[in-house]
Amino acid sequence: MNITNTPDKIAIGIKLNAYNVLDFLKATHNTNMQLVWDNREATPAEILNSLGKDASEIFKLSSALIDFIISIDPTFQPKFPTKEYIINDDGTVTIVND
Repeated sequence: MNITNTPDKIAIGIKLNAYNVLDFLKATHNTNMQLVWDNREATPAEILNSLGKDASEIFKLSSALIDFIISIDPTFQPKFPTKEYIINDDGTVTIVND
């Protein structure tokens, strides 16, 4: 800790860190949505197949993340899946009518 910092400078640093984390969460969510649903190198079905049984956990985390972000920043406009899907009992996710 730098003892030459005033309490105001420290407070500014804390605020910046908090907002940087929030911005990182927003960007990470939207990037992950693009990687699955708007990827030129693989189809959503291929990516979900590669995620395997981890896919349902990823979808649950994504949903919780959206709720968390919106609770802090109601103006956040998250990206959402562009196709209908089903979360299967085995943890996999299947695109409907693909």
